[in-house]
Amino acid sequence: MLLLDEVTGLVTGQRLTATRTAVAGEPWGPAPLVESWCQAAGVLALHGTDPAPGRVLLLGAVHGAELAGAVAPGDVVEHRVTLSRADPGSAVLTGESVVDGRVVLLVRRVVVAVREREAADG
Repeated sequence: MLLLDEVTGLVTGQRLTATRTAVAGEPWGPAPLVESWCQAAGVLALHGTDPAPGRVLLLGAVHGAELAGAVAPGDVVEHRVTLSRADPGSAVLTGESVVDGRVVLLVRRVVVAVREREAADG
């Protein structure tokens, strides 16, 4: 499920902002909020790279994700993602999600990896 509406700012290899409007009937508890932020992180991690066909982006770990507020239907969630470190096969990202200037999610560290599809399936 795609949990991003729009990328609103992007500096390749540095930072990204993206939005998602919370819709009535969709769950917007901690897990979907973190998933939406991680999708934004994946866009930043892969932007400007040329991954070979058959490779996939995997979420490796989430450390220090703290829910700091609620998201209600109609809220526009702005994800702010910063790339802390990148290697050819992995990246470390950090950031936050805000609604109307208030932080609703703080992410201390997320690790993603690019792997061959066969290795990811095994």
